[in-house]
Amino acid sequence: MKKTLLIFLGFSLLSSCSEKENKIDTEKIDTKKTYLKIDDLDYRGQLPYIQTDDTLDVNKVNIKFKVKEIVKNENADWKVLDNFFNQNLTSFESQYLSYLILSKKDLIKEYKSNQTDELRVKLIFHLDNLIKNENVGYCLLYNSLISLKNSNPDYVKQKAIIISNYSKKDKYHSEILNDENYENDPTMSKYFKKIKENYSFLKRIETLK
Repeated sequence: MKKTLLIFLGFSLLSSCSEKENKIDTEKIDTKKTYLKIDDLDYRGQLPYIQTDDTLDVNKVNIKFKVKEIVKNENADWKVLDNFFNQNLTSFESQYLSYLILSKKDLIKEYKSNQTDELRVKLIFHLDNLIKNENVGYCLLYNSLISLKNSNPDYVKQKAIIISNYSKKDKYHSEILNDENYENDPTMSKYFKKIKENYSFLKRIETLK
């Protein structure tokens, strides 16, 4: 059963995506071991909308890859996380690392500043990793694609079509955005706004087709 996982500061939201069952469960996790700020601007403050069938233990993954230390360390660039791809990774682990590399370690910004072939290849690798797993982090996907529009226009168009096609199966956003309990809840309203913002980027991806 595919699930969309968002790692919050204090909550892990799991939305099942089976045809027979569509429910949203909120599960408390250890806030001391969650290191993802959502107050950053644009894609850097978005959530990891990871599609996975894996049995999840987010805290163990954070410890395994030293996420706290690496994300907080300004001297540790995206290559530190990229080196973990030499290991055998689960689907969740690989998507999570790609998310961290593109957003929290901002490979997108680095590529925009210095458009080398090495950076372009790595950006495409991590973007492909998210897209092949039908990631619905539309804000991050759009910003990754738009950075490649001049150098790889055909690639951008092709990937925009793929994202647009699988977005039709995205029940997660419709369930959250149509649920007043999330919008009005004092704790969840902050995340509701982020999810709403993220969904708005799907329309921008449509313009890249």
